[in-house]
Amino acid sequence: PKSLDSLVLSRNRLETVKPLERLDSLEKLSLSHNQLHEIPQVSRCWQLKELRLNNNSITSIPQGSLPPGLQLLDLGKNPIIRLEDLSGISGLRNLRSLNLGGCPVASLDKLAELLATLPRLQTFNNQPHPKTRKKMQ
Repeated sequence: PKSLDSLVLSRNRLETVKPLERLDSLEKLSLSHNQLHEIPQVSRCWQLKELRLNNNSITSIPQGSLPPGLQLLDLGKNPIIRLEDLSGISGLRNLRSLNLGGCPVASLDKLAELLATLPRLQTFNNQPHPKTRKKMQ
């Protein structure tokens, strides 16, 4: 179904997801509350704007695993530990909202370096991002 624009597969105990790249009109994908260990193949889902992967078992976001036009990424409550494990997020120029709440990596001081590579970021961990607050004042 090439005209599918939203797909919700949350709370299905999924451990893997077949490549979704043929769904070229997909804009929103929710795979939250499953048992995924890695990012599904969505790097060529050019229309994808929202990706919800919270409450899974994902440990890293490899470089090139996400589509460049992504605007919302929810990775909350995944066992992501090291900053290096987030290399696939760096430079997502259209990302406006990022949630890493409940991930061990969210408490690292060096996380600011990663956030600095996201020029349009407005919301981090469901809170206004500090650089957005400065613009609002």
